[in-house]
Amino acid sequence: MVAPAIPPEQPSVFSPEFHQALSAIQTIAVRQRTDPQGLLLVLRELEALHRQICEEMLMPALPNTRHELFALLQNVEANGGWPYIYRVRLQDLLHKLRQELPQ
Repeated sequence: MVAPAIPPEQPSVFSPEFHQALSAIQTIAVRQRTDPQGLLLVLRELEALHRQICEEMLMPALPNTRHELFALLQNVEANGGWPYIYRVRLQDLLHKLRQELPQ
């Protein structure tokens, strides 16, 4: 079974447009590298975009049949798993703070 081609109006992950967007986000993050509030803002915006893509685009695009869903899940498993946005835990922040406090 051949995977369906991506319609031309949708950028693939290999398109210059996609790489330019990633580069722009990375540039913004690098400019904020010493500003934790600025970096948190960048991460919040990325998380919001991730949520929007999941809810408004991915969920409606999911397969309607068990066979197609199984094929999608096999593809997800073979290609690195489900996309995940890591969140720093409060415990990690407290641990860092304890390390920096004078004894």
